[in-house]
Amino acid sequence: MAKEIYSEWMLYAKAHAAAEKSMGIEKWVQVSYYIDIPEKEDGAVCLQSHGSQWSKRVFLYDMPRHQYDRYLWVIRWRYARLVCQYPRCNVQYYVCFYDKTTGLGLGFGEALSDLTAAKALLSRYKNRLKDYIESQSSNIFFNGNDDVVEKFNAKIRNTELKIQRLESQVKEMVAAQKAENADVPF
Repeated sequence: MAKEIYSEWMLYAKAHAAAEKSMGIEKWVQVSYYIDIPEKEDGAVCLQSHGSQWSKRVFLYDMPRHQYDRYLWVIRWRYARLVCQYPRCNVQYYVCFYDKTTGLGLGFGEALSDLTAAKALLSRYKNRLKDYIESQSSNIFFNGNDDVVEKFNAKIRNTELKIQRLESQVKEMVAAQKAENADVPF
């Protein structure tokens, strides 16, 4: 049972990787370090939250995902150095995974991640349907139009519609982001 679940997960991971490769996704990571600058009020030191005006970004890494995985110790070292450099400040770092080509995030619930997951699911449905038809080929009563084939075809149609909807959503998001970045002078 556990071996079957593992093999199913590996097939899904391979399909997901193939979908990412076909879409041309470049996985990048942005690591931002922030310090909360203390403010004196009535002689006491108060720390403002990250979202306030007293939070300051002091360092930024922008690197490919494979470098992030390999050099994670550099991220931790930079954090330790900033803690020593600013002992009275609250030091925090945030990690953001994104696609370099589109600039869209790759987190859970993001449109680009949903699109790759839907494409991977579509390839899994098609492979399962093909395997089922091959297994039933020796059955003399199988004509290719039974309930299982109809269910797979319905799942494939629904997934294709979802992919079309997500592709249009991603295109709109990329166009909006390009228009937003065109207004920013560098």
